[in-house]
Amino acid sequence: KEVGEKFRRMEPSGSRIWKMKIFAGIFSSLLPLIIVQRGDRLEINDGSHRAVAMHLSGVTKGKAYIGVEKLA
Repeated sequence: KEVGEKFRRMEPSGSRIWKMKIFAGIFSSLLPLIIVQRGDRLEINDGSHRAVAMHLSGVTKGKAYIGVEKLA
């Protein structure tokens, strides 16, 4: 959410992510984000541009694969 709002303020209008908004519904239902849990943090490992496009389109839910990093 924070990145999406920063993007909204700072990214040029020609950015491809603005164009990705039209696919937000497909992204949220068919292309899961890849997220890694490291301690108490969640980090997007793959799909950050899709996540921003979804946020800009008002999509608040989507699929994700979440991996948990185990420390040795």
